[in-house]
Amino acid sequence: WVQKVHGILEAHRSQVLPLPAQFCGPERGWYRGMVLFDHNVALVMNTAWVLEEQLKGMLSRTELQGTESAVALQGVIESENQAC
Repeated sequence: WVQKVHGILEAHRSQVLPLPAQFCGPERGWYRGMVLFDHNVALVMNTAWVLEEQLKGMLSRTELQGTESAVALQGVIESENQAC
């Protein structure tokens, strides 16, 4: 859970620094990189990962309703991945 948000920043891709080698597990999919923010380092969240997890949950719930809704939702998941 997020306990505190210190701020929100719009950053250009060129400002995002790569993750250090210590990020060697699944967290590499959670974050896109790091940026300097208010004299600190902030992690840049991979929004595609968050959205994909949400859409997968929706897909699981719609599987009981029939193939048509599952196919439509699968198309949404694929298009989200292509956008990133």
